[in-house]
Amino acid sequence: MAAVLLVEDVAIVRTILRKFVEAAGHKVTECAGADEASRLVGRAKFDVVITDLWMKDGNGLDFIGAQAGKDRSKKIIAMSGGDVMVSGSRSLELAREAGALRVLVKPVTKTDILNAIDYALAAA
Repeated sequence: MAAVLLVEDVAIVRTILRKFVEAAGHKVTECAGADEASRLVGRAKFDVVITDLWMKDGNGLDFIGAQAGKDRSKKIIAMSGGDVMVSGSRSLELAREAGALRVLVKPVTKTDILNAIDYALAAA
């Protein structure tokens, strides 16, 4: 069982993803934005962080960069459907450059998210 931090500003998407991850036996802590995620990461240890990139409360790219800057071994999975200013593929390219271990294009399936978690947990 892994401790997973799920960062997603859309409540229904967050709920669906949480259910996928919990059904696989992982413990999920969820939050709605990058600012809150930064506070949570400062207080608890997470095996994997899954974050959206474009949120109302903070930028997921900045969050990834800050976390990866502190610890390049941090296991971060980024997901995005894009933004009005940045395409989905460019968003994910930027996330990888910022330090994301895996990147997923929304909509994300149960298989996508669980495979990404397994990959992150197996990464050295």
